[in-house]
This record gives sequence, structure tokens and C-alpha cells, in this order.
Amino acid sequence: MNNQFIILWEKLSLLFVSGKDVGAVLDQVFLQICSAGNLYRGRIRLFHHDEFFLQSAYQWDTQNRNKKNILIREKIENIVLASSTVDITADLCKDPRFEIKSTSRKYNKVAFFCFPFNSAPYFTGVMSLEMKIISAALFEQWSSFFQHFLPVLQNYLRTEEIRKIETNKLLQKVRTQKENADFSDTEISLIGSSPLFRSMMQKAVRAAKSSAPLLLYGEAGSGKHTLFRKIVNLGPRAEEPIFELTCTKNNTDEIADLLFGHEKNVAFEQNNRKIGKLETLDHGTLYLENIEFLSPYVQHALCHYFQEHLFYRIGGKNEIHTDVRVLFGNKVNLQKMQASYDMDKEFYNRLNIYPIEVPSLMERETDILLLAEQRMKELEVRYHKNVLHLSSNVVQLFMQYFWPGNIAELKDVLDIAVRHSKTQTLQICDLPARLRTTKPNGKNPSLQEQLQTFEKELLTDALEKNNGNLSAAGRMLGISPRMMHYKMHPEKRRI
Repeated sequence: MNNQFIILWEKLSLLFVSGKDVGAVLDQVFLQICSAGNLYRGRIRLFHHDEFFLQSAYQWDTQNRNKKNILIREKIENIVLASSTVDITADLCKDPRFEIKSTSRKYNKVAFFCFPFNSAPYFTGVMSLEMKIISAALFEQWSSFFQHFLPVLQNYLRTEEIRKIETNKLLQKVRTQKENADFSDTEISLIGSSPLFRSMMQKAVRAAKSSAPLLLYGEAGSGKHTLFRKIVNLGPRAEEPIFELTCTKNNTDEIADLLFGHEKNVAFEQNNRKIGKLETLDHGTLYLENIEFLSPYVQHALCHYFQEHLFYRIGGKNEIHTDVRVLFGNKVNLQKMQASYDMDKEFYNRLNIYPIEVPSLMERETDILLLAEQRMKELEVRYHKNVLHLSSNVVQLFMQYFWPGNIAELKDVLDIAVRHSKTQTLQICDLPARLRTTKPNGKNPSLQEQLQTFEKELLTDALEKNNGNLSAAGRMLGISPRMMHYKMHPEKRRI
């Protein structure tokens, strides 16, 4: 097969992995065939249980369906569809079925191809094309090309239809979950119906009524901070002041001063008095993130405060009584921390009475699409876009991806995708590159695999920029057309 058909095959292959909507892919199939040959008109029709569900057409005169030539073509399509046999004509003018005058300049040397699709029970269909073909040799080449290409196209359509069916089942499950959800909220992190989410929220509702210290633990981005805010809003301190502090190794020495205040700042030799947060937040709530950075002194002083609601300013001798509820956020549970960090035993026992685990997004797998749907509604308003739903490819990817950044990552991914989307359906191509290249279920690709993926993206990008021309793409990348073909097809596939 000559270079013209190799380039066309490459372009069509790229379409099938582009992540675009099926209708958009089929439209592009016709455009690519048109660019490679002199396509006069073409159409694909797909049926499910004899009910029409998808059509893609190129230069098909749908406004004049009563025209005789259109009706003749439809009759042939219906015969091909019913019999599952191929119908090919080298010259319309010489085929009496088309009733075209042999002197017709419009249809002179126009070939007709009609191929059936049979992928029951998923769909059946038919593809017909009319092409200006000037020689018998070229007609044979196009016939051979279509005979190899049609099974690939049918397999792509079958895969997409199966994916669509599975997606619809998942989305129906999501809608059922949403209707049956015990908890819902305007904040995406607090929407769900999975067992772990329900358990977390039930504990949170009970904990909101208490004034005891509370530990929330879970991976970064899982929603600990949002859950903390929810617990406060559900409790009696909802209208009282809140202070949040993220503890780090750089502010360890400042935390005690910030929490308890001081009578005398020895370090700077100043006799000023500083009022700490436990004093200014009286009747309010304090939230401390990353408790591994709390010094033994702070841990011990907080234990005393939990017991008596009393504390001393640093350098002071007078007891100060306040009523502040303290909540803690941490990435791991206390059992895992105990072996690695210097933790006061009493402090550990206090926080380990009623800890609440915030599950990761992977542990809330059945909530992923529910969360995505809610986030998309928020982003539609923010960016004034009308993105109605996720494509089946995106749904599959979301359910397979391991979400190391949890809900925070899901929100960021959808933010980027909705901003980039140009259609009402979110496609794979709208997503960040890391999602498209990462293997499912948490297995990161090896260095070799990442390099191969990067190289493939460079080659594909060069081909797209040069209209599929291997020579031009090769010059752009500094390699020969032969090397381009080898790299795009390392298995040296031959049609």
C-alpha cells in the first residue's frame, strides 16, 4: 500500500484514541478520507434493535430526501444492512441501478462503496461512500483499504457502545445514590452515599454536639478541613470565632507562644504581654493541622487544658480559664504516628478516644461520579459554560484512576477540563496530560514507559501540525520519514 494510504491510516488511528465523542470522530473520518481522496459524499448510519441512534454524513443532501438518486442509495443501503453483504460499484454511470446517464460529467468515474456493520447485540449499521476514482488500479487500492479499515472502525464503534452502556449503568447508579443519600451539602467534599462516607458523617454529627477534643485524620486533599467546618456549623459554637493553624517544622517554636501567649518575651527581652489564641477564642473553636509538629511542651499543656480548661501564659503564674474546643487534623492515624514522633502518652490517649477517619477518594469509589457531577455544576456557573455531562471515556478513566490528590485533585482536574472544553460533553482530550498517561489503579508508569509516551505525543503533535505528512513531520523533528513510520509503528504493522 502506497504512502498516501499509510498516512491516512495513521490519521484515522489517531482519531480512535483521541478521546473525542463518537459523532465527532466519525465526522473527522469523512474529512480525512476526503483529504486523502476525492470524496463526493458519504454517510454512516447505526441502529440498535432496528432503531436508528447515530448518523454522521458528509455532503449528504438531507434537505432533498425525495430526490430519486438519494432514494436509490438509501434502498441499496437498506439491502446491504439487511443482508450484511458488501456492495461496490466502480462507476455509477455503468450501474443501471443508479439510473445515471453515461454522459453525465458529474458522476463520471465516481465509485460507490457500501459496507455493513454487524456487531449485534450492540448495533448494526451501514457506511456508504461515493468517490471520484480515475483509474481501475486506484479503485482496487481504495477497495483494499476499506476492507482492512472497516473491521477496525467497527471494533472502535463496538468498544465505544459497550463503554456507553457501562457508563449509563454507572450514571444510573449515581442518580440512585443521590436520591438515597443521607447526607448532601453545597460543598463537594460532603456529598456522597458510600458506606465509609456515611459512617464518617454519622460520627461527625455526633461529635458536633460535644466539646471534647477531636482528631480528624485522612490523606491530603480528602476533605478534613471541610469536615471540620461542617462539625463547627452543626454544633453550638457555629456563631463563635474560629482560628485555624497549619503546624510546620518551621513554626514549631512559635506555636506555644501563639496558643498560650506570654507575659514576657524572653527571646527579645521585651516586657510586653501577648494574649494567646486560647484566650481570645473563648467559646470558639481552634483547629490545628499536622499535630506531629507540636512540641512535647505544647502537647502537655494542651492535655492540662482539656482536663481543666485552664492554662498559663508563658512566663506567667496566673491561671486563665476559657472554653475553647480544639480539633486536630492529621494525615495519618495516631498508631502510625506513635512509632515515628515524640508524642505525650496522655495527649495520645485523649485524641484516640473518638478519632474520625476521612476516607480517600479511592475508598469512596462509588462517590466519584457523584462528586464530579456536583463540581461540574459549580464550574458551569463560574465559567458561564454549558458542559452537561462526562463522555463514556472520561467516566471510565475517572473510575480507574487512583486519585493520589483525592477530592482536591478531582476538583482541579474538572476545573481545567471545563475551562478547556469546547463542547457540552467533557472529553479525554480536555483532561490534564497526567491523567491520560497514568496507568489505572495506582500503578505509575516506569521511566521507559513515560519516555515512550512523551515520544509518542511529540510524534503525534508533529503529524497533526503537518497534516499527517510524514516527511514534513520528520523534518520538523529532525528524523527521516522512514524513522517516523517506524516510531509510530514499532511493530512494523503492514496493512
